[in-house]
Amino acid sequence: MHVDVLQAINTQINSEFQAWYQYLAMAAFCEREKFTGAARWLKMQSVEEYHHGMKLFDFVLARNGAVELRAIEQPTIEFDTFGDVFERVLEQEERVTGQINDLYELAFRSKAFAEMTELQWFLTEQVEEEKSSAQVLESVRRVGDNQAALVMLDRDESALHAVQLSIEGRALLDRPDLVVADIRDRGRLREIFTTWQPEVVFHAAALKHLPLLELHPDEAVKTN
Repeated sequence: MHVDVLQAINTQINSEFQAWYQYLAMAAFCEREKFTGAARWLKMQSVEEYHHGMKLFDFVLARNGAVELRAIEQPTIEFDTFGDVFERVLEQEERVTGQINDLYELAFRSKAFAEMTELQWFLTEQVEEEKSSAQVLESVRRVGDNQAALVMLDRDESALHAVQLSIEGRALLDRPDLVVADIRDRGRLREIFTTWQPEVVFHAAALKHLPLLELHPDEAVKTN
């Protein structure tokens, strides 16, 4: 392997593991503050970053290069607000994108064609990572600043998919304001209400025998 490219890839391995560690710290903060949906999303992101680091780790070894693991800095563990977490998420993804772009440019100048092929996957991945992070941040901003923000809940992810698609014209199910839960689960509902603190709750259901179920609302809730 080209010496400069190898050194840069080792630096990137460290950066991916740093991102993994930072996402875990963000998840811990959100879990502690009872933003459990966001914590789950951040944990998934941390796993992705770990796998990104391992992908480069395995590539270096496959090319008979020397992996140089370096110290990981302590991540930020306290944040001013819930929104601050996701502002930093997007900043982190934009920073990683810049690092990958610089690494690809170095590989190109060094005519390191195998490395360019490997890095092409990361270029494509970062486009999706930035897009996802920006969309989540926009949702968090809406929830933070708009009292009419909408949180959608259903016990079935397929139903959530259909509702999001009908409202927004897209349905990736990739945001913390899309919640899978059963309204008959009192503990889960208490957790969700504590997190989001809604002012108005709309219970949308298709009831074939509305007059009868209006006479028995407790049973109507159980069946919907």
